Amino acid sequence: MRTLRDMPKWGAMLFVAAGLTACGSVDTSDLVSFVENAHKDSKPEIDPLPEIRLYENFVYSATDLPDPFATLNLLPGSGGAAVGGISPDTNRRKEPLEKFALGDLSLVGTM
Repeated sequence: MRTLRDMPKWGAMLFVAAGLTACGSVDTSDLVSFVENAHKDSKPEIDPLPEIRLYENFVYSATDLPDPFATLNLLPGSGGAAVGGISPDTNRRKEPLEKFALGDLSLVGTM
């Protein structure tokens, strides 16, 4: 014999069973045929491959020039500057940060 306490449990089970019957046998053949034939005739558009440029070899032709990293060129008062080569322009206008000594500057942060 069923009691009043079992009624909500039976009602919930009946509701779930009725809900599951709604998902039962529905004719979906038209859906299956649509999915199979929807994109059968269409071809995807694919971009052509980019043209590959040929690699050009670089020939280093400065072997007869003096080595810029030689220790003779790094010493002050020697090398190309004394002979009339490249040297800093001492008559230029000074930049704002050149007012400070290099030891007084420190990196606070970057953005």
